[in-house]
Amino acid sequence: MLATVTAWCAQIDVLPTDMRVEQRSLEDVFLDLTGRELR
Repeated sequence: MLATVTAWCAQIDVLPTDMRVEQRSLEDVFLDLTGRELR
């Protein structure tokens, strides 16, 4: 996916200043599935 984004940026002459690929945490997944935080 990152290669696709960088190729697209090159095609339209855009130079991104910051691109990151990060791994989601278990908390991120929990919030997506439940829509709320634990108390």
